[in-house]
Amino acid sequence: MTNNQFIEICNKYLKDKKKKFNTKYENEIGFLYASFKKYCLEFFLNENEEKHIFEWLSNANYSYELITEDLEEETNIVKKVCAELGITQKELAEKLGTSKPTIERWSQTGEVPEPSKKHIAVLLENENLKKENEEIKQALSILKKYS
Repeated sequence: MTNNQFIEICNKYLKDKKKKFNTKYENEIGFLYASFKKYCLEFFLNENEEKHIFEWLSNANYSYELITEDLEEETNIVKKVCAELGITQKELAEKLGTSKPTIERWSQTGEVPEPSKKHIAVLLENENLKKENEEIKQALSILKKYS
């Protein structure tokens, strides 16, 4: 079993609890996987069986809570970006070079393909850098004025 398969199965268990692993704790998830493997060795269990992961996660001795996040807090990336940039879904579609119906579908389902998520992240970063650049220009203008 790979780390990713382990995470998928854990997230299946956590989904019932309205939680998921927070990906920013990737190293800790690897540590949890190693702990699970040790648990399987101690009790002669097959680590590839989903039920053993569920049993292990339900055991209070294993604290995965520290590296999980609530599913409810997960925001729709399309809605978030449109709100942050003050643009419509149609404008987002134009910026991404895709159709408005595609953006609408992503917004409704919350399912955005991974390459598109990366594209949206770059777009957002670019727009934020433009704003930051403009603020720096204004600050320089003020400094020049008073020097």
